Amino acid sequence: QNPRLQVEFETFVREQQPNGVSLWGFHGTGCECCRGGQKAVESIPQEGFRLGRDGRIYMAAKALYVDLGFASKTADGKYHQMILCQAYCPQFGLGGWECCAFCWKNGPTATVTCAMAVLPRYVITYNCGH
Repeated sequence: QNPRLQVEFETFVREQQPNGVSLWGFHGTGCECCRGGQKAVESIPQEGFRLGRDGRIYMAAKALYVDLGFASKTADGKYHQMILCQAYCPQFGLGGWECCAFCWKNGPTATVTCAMAVLPRYVITYNCGH
């Protein structure tokens, strides 16, 4: 663990999400994973992300590799991160299908708490209704 990176990352989260909502709140509901299960892929617009010269996706200007999927360029010229659904909620050992099923069952006001793969001690709250 890199404490400085941890602080930088938490600062980034606060700057991006001042109301304390889910870091991943801008990527929609996760319903591609609900419909398609673990083999599905969800496309996430690259707001708050950038594509490095090495082809990996980094968060904001930080050299933080988001090891959840791969990048795809869409017709509008924007990059999207393609999330592999089985990467969701590693804290619980759940794949995207199980996490989305939780949201499906408990409705849009429910939240799921997950640890980030890149920073295991950092916990995010996934808002089902986003």
